[in-house]
Amino acid sequence: MYNNLKIPNAVVLILGTFAVIVPSVNTQEPNAQLTPCKLNDPNNGPCLRNLLQNLLLSSTIKNPIDPYKIKKARVTVDNPSIQLNMDLTKVVISGLSLATLNDVSVNNSEHFVLKVKIPKVHITGNYVMDGRVLLLNLAGKGVFKVDFNDIDAVFTLMAKVVDREGERYFNIESLKSHIKHLGNLHVDFANLFGNNQALTDSANDLFNQNWRDLIEIMRPVIEESMDTSIRAQANRIFGNIPAGSIILDAK
Repeated sequence: MYNNLKIPNAVVLILGTFAVIVPSVNTQEPNAQLTPCKLNDPNNGPCLRNLLQNLLLSSTIKNPIDPYKIKKARVTVDNPSIQLNMDLTKVVISGLSLATLNDVSVNNSEHFVLKVKIPKVHITGNYVMDGRVLLLNLAGKGVFKVDFNDIDAVFTLMAKVVDREGERYFNIESLKSHIKHLGNLHVDFANLFGNNQALTDSANDLFNQNWRDLIEIMRPVIEESMDTSIRAQANRIFGNIPAGSIILDAK
């Protein structure tokens, strides 16, 4: 897996976190275990929430999401506050199995709104970095750790039912992400200034003290990147599960 992302180092891994909440499904296993919901049922919200939550945790998932591993990714940033080039390798993301769907709503079998909560995510890996962040000139190489706590996100999907080989499937036409809440973010990058541990500690402290500002500065780019990645993942899933297995009376 190789990604070219345009978001800052302290928040780049949010994208990876949300993009793999919806994992790949093993379509060779039957969908009979799924109990479809009904569009005209006033209880379809809780029904869909339970169906999708069970799908996340069921044996139909081909690849485990906890821990989720990324071999390498490249980060490129260029804006007034941050100019950065960074390569990440051997990234391990833990905690995604704790993700829960708090609420799901659907309108006319085309408009879905999903509210997701993840209590904690821990990420480790190796990095090579060169650039400037918050007036600090960085040229580091080493291991890194990132911890997210109390994540709430809302995903709004527009879908259409399409016919393919005699079966009907949902196709995600558009997706909009919104990071509604992030309780805390803590980063620890080793060797940001070579062997100067004092400067490295000061830089990490600066990032951790200003993480909310960094998130807000980059929020539009983060959410736009999430939209693209999650839509592709969602279509991989919905493209292999008949629409009638999700919504019985989908039109």
